[in-house]
Amino acid sequence: PTRALSSAASDVYKRQIYKVMNHNCKYCTNLAPTSIDETLRLFVKSYIHVHKLGKRIGIKVNNNKVKLLGEVRNIFSKNLAKKVVEMIAGVKSVSNRKLNLKKFSNITDDELERKATLYSSKVLGDEKHSLIIKVKKSKLVLRGRFSDILKFKKILSYCEKLNGVSKVIDKTSVSKKETQKYNKVISILEKKIDSIFEGVEFINIRMFGEFAEVSGVVSLRENRNLIEKYIQQSLPVKKVFNKIYYSKT
Repeated sequence: PTRALSSAASDVYKRQIYKVMNHNCKYCTNLAPTSIDETLRLFVKSYIHVHKLGKRIGIKVNNNKVKLLGEVRNIFSKNLAKKVVEMIAGVKSVSNRKLNLKKFSNITDDELERKATLYSSKVLGDEKHSLIIKVKKSKLVLRGRFSDILKFKKILSYCEKLNGVSKVIDKTSVSKKETQKYNKVISILEKKIDSIFEGVEFINIRMFGEFAEVSGVVSLRENRNLIEKYIQQSLPVKKVFNKIYYSKT
C-alpha cells in the first residue's frame, strides 16, 4: 500500500509540474517526460529559455537535485541561472560549479579595469576616489569604503556582468551607520507589507545587487503578486524573486 501511494503521489506531482510547464512555456509543449526527474529537467529548461539565460546551458537532474553544465558569458549570468532554478517548485538543490564562463581572449585586463572604473566613477560621483578597482589575470578586485550600500551593490552587479571577468573579489567595507540605515529601510518595508496586506506572515526581504528576494506566507493568492510589485516600486531593483508561499489556512 505504501509503495502504491508513493507511486500515485509521484504521478500527480508529475502531471501538475508538466501542466504548469506547458502553461508557462510553449517551448516544451511537445516534449513528453518519462519520469519525475525528466519532467523537472524539462521544467528547468523552460525557465532557462524564458529568462534568456543562455543557449549553452545543459541540465542534469537526479533525485530532484539539479546540476547546470555548459557555458555562460559572465559571473552575473552564472549566479542568476542558479537563483532562477532555485525558485522552481520541487528542486531540492542547484549546483552551478560546472557552468563555465566563456573566455574572451580579445578583452584585456586594462580594458576591464577601465570599464569598471568609469562606471563606478559615474555612480559614486564626488566619492569616486573612495573605491579602487584593479584587474589581474581577469580577476577583478574592489577595495575601499562605502557610505552608500545601494550604490556599492549597483557597482558590484556591473562588475559581475562584465564579459571576461573570471572572478570578483570584494575587499570593500561599508560604514556601520550605513549598514544600520540599509537594514532599517528593509525592516520598515517588511512592516509596511504586514500592515497593508491582509493575511501576511513571516515576510523576509533580501537584496542581491539589482535583485531582491521575498519570502513568507499569504492567505490570499492575489497578495503574492501584489507584494512583489510593491517591493519593486519601493526598492531600486530590476527584478524581485518571489518565494512567497500561498496557504489557505
